[in-house]
Amino acid sequence: MLKYFVLIASLSLLASSAFAEDATRFDGLTINDENVLLYKNKPLNPLIQGNSSLQEVGTYQLGKNDVVLIQNNGGSACPVQLYFVIVSASGAKATPSFGTCTDYFVVKKMADSIKVTMPAWIGLMAPYDLQRKVDKEKHHVFLFKAGVMTENGGPLRSSLPP
Repeated sequence: MLKYFVLIASLSLLASSAFAEDATRFDGLTINDENVLLYKNKPLNPLIQGNSSLQEVGTYQLGKNDVVLIQNNGGSACPVQLYFVIVSASGAKATPSFGTCTDYFVVKKMADSIKVTMPAWIGLMAPYDLQRKVDKEKHHVFLFKAGVMTENGGPLRSSLPP
């Protein structure tokens, strides 16, 4: 049986205008009417556009940067995708999307990095034998360190289901 993680995500959804006032030490992150994450009224690269909604999970200080974990809430095929947005005095930059599509995850901030641990997920419509096989997989560990994302110690893979 799949071991469940505590969902760390914030309960409040981001309003269509701005983040909480104290979300970062640097102002400028907002969401427009098309559900696109903006920095100082310009879309980030890569583009972060919410499927159903965008949600701020947490903000973490790493040196001179603030790193915001953003959750894109999707549909039944992939309920959640995550992004880190690095915000500094010189601007904002987003990582590619990451995750296993599940909304169960644990976030741990360390001195120089942020770790997100998620169980494997195949989807509710997958055949039972495939679900059981995926349940036995090790958890996925995503690490953000020095501006680089890794998955289980290697290059980041796509979070979209096959």
